[in-house]
Amino acid sequence: MRKALASVSLCALAALFSAGAQAQDTGTITKAVGGYTFEQAAKEAEATKNFHSADGHLTFAIVTHTAGNGFFDPVYVGATAAGNMIGAKILLLGSESPTDDVVREIEILNQIIQDPTIDGLILTTPQVGAYNDIVKKLLDKGLDKGSILFPSQTTAGNVEVNNRVVAAFDQVVKDLNAAGKLANFTVDAGPEKIGIAVNDQDIPGSIVTLLESRGDVVGIFGPNGAVTPAIVTAISQTKKEGQICAYGYDLGPPILEGLKSGALTGSLGQQPFLQGFWPVMQLYLQIDRGIAAANLDTRAQVVTKENVATVGKRFEN
Repeated sequence: MRKALASVSLCALAALFSAGAQAQDTGTITKAVGGYTFEQAAKEAEATKNFHSADGHLTFAIVTHTAGNGFFDPVYVGATAAGNMIGAKILLLGSESPTDDVVREIEILNQIIQDPTIDGLILTTPQVGAYNDIVKKLLDKGLDKGSILFPSQTTAGNVEVNNRVVAAFDQVVKDLNAAGKLANFTVDAGPEKIGIAVNDQDIPGSIVTLLESRGDVVGIFGPNGAVTPAIVTAISQTKKEGQICAYGYDLGPPILEGLKSGALTGSLGQQPFLQGFWPVMQLYLQIDRGIAAANLDTRAQVVTKENVATVGKRFEN
């Protein structure tokens, strides 16, 4: 009987050493150099759930400047997904307007900052940038003369959107000049280069008027999620699909439909899902780990008819 027990013990010991050797062979690291285990270090700090509001859970509010046109829908999805991962409550707030409404956003912000249960606040504004490939598409399509227009909501006073128009205008002029074609085109972004003013109450109508009054429009650029859908509507109404190189910003539902129909040549996405997901995670990391926030480069996500089918598979764009 003793021999049998000894035999079992030796077998168990051999198996233990064998398992240890296998773990070592695979390169598995079980402890940090500092002596703690990674499992311990990955746990949430005890004080995290009681940050600021001290109510046993985190509550973050996200406020956008235009929730009415669909662009920020994926932002809210991303924020909710992140909240679910960390067990935080996410309040989804924003201006109900389909166009930029900073006054309403500020009104909401002034209300929300009075709420003692809020542990973190996320607020959004358009990002600076411009799309510079319009000239290449113009020339690829054989459009070697005509007008290139930059309509915009100039009365909105949105500096970021204004900068998009200025940058896009300058790039188009530069590229046409480099191609030796500048003299053939009229590039018009208004007297201050921040865009040709549109009627905020009827942006599609303003663009239809522009197309019909100019008569030779071969290119048009929309700098935000309000003007770009209006371009789609105007081109569809005037039956100019394929005749005008039309680019814009954002990937809301009307814009995606315009890309599919051919009314829009391309649009620049801004990864709105990440714009909701990442700020929530950054707030959490700041509270739980003391990790300072970092900028997120959402890259220039150029979407055309060729790749529009890959967009928004699970509400991401």
